Amino acid sequence: LHLIDESTGRVRFLHYGNELKNCPMSYCLRVRQIMVDTDNIVWIVTTEGFVRFDANFKNIGDINFYHYQNNHQISHGMAANDIYSIYEDNDRNIWFATLGGGFSRLKNRDMRSGIPSFEVFDRNNGMPNNVVYTIVDDKLGNLWLTTDNSIVRFNKEQRTVETFGKGNELENVEFSEAHASMLANGEIVMGAKSGFYSFLPTAVRRRMINAPLVFTRLLPYRDWE
Repeated sequence: LHLIDESTGRVRFLHYGNELKNCPMSYCLRVRQIMVDTDNIVWIVTTEGFVRFDANFKNIGDINFYHYQNNHQISHGMAANDIYSIYEDNDRNIWFATLGGGFSRLKNRDMRSGIPSFEVFDRNNGMPNNVVYTIVDDKLGNLWLTTDNSIVRFNKEQRTVETFGKGNELENVEFSEAHASMLANGEIVMGAKSGFYSFLPTAVRRRMINAPLVFTRLLPYRDWE
């Protein structure tokens, strides 16, 4: 983790080796994404949980880092510690996409109790698998997530999951972590190792096939063998 300081008129990179002494270095060796939420809180998601701190500080030494890591002994904890991405939606909910633990919603974002609580969504809730790379929301109350070979639409109000995969020409797609955005026109763009996919959420429809029922052969029961 590096903090850029330009207060002296030149660019300085502050880190654990100089002035960022109180940074929990052992948990920040591999940072996947950094986000600043609407409360000006900095969230750093890593392979070992997440670190957060208030960006409203005057001196470097005043930064109070908080680290969260699920030891699997806390009820309502996050299901995995390796976090691919973090996202704040239009309703100010904080969501985490994880490797092996599905995705989670932070239930107490102010965390005044000191122990965060999460609502977890995984295969038990209809997800195609427990690997989620990225999260973005639309203007219709849905989250859009990428998993292995699939794009998932999650209705936040009804808590329903709808998967778009092989039948929607998404076979053998390797999506990238923390690579999704909604454009000004409402179009959603999701990055993959082979390029990117874009779509309008209002235009996404489940393909319905009305196949006719046709008798090709009729045999008496005794002739089935």
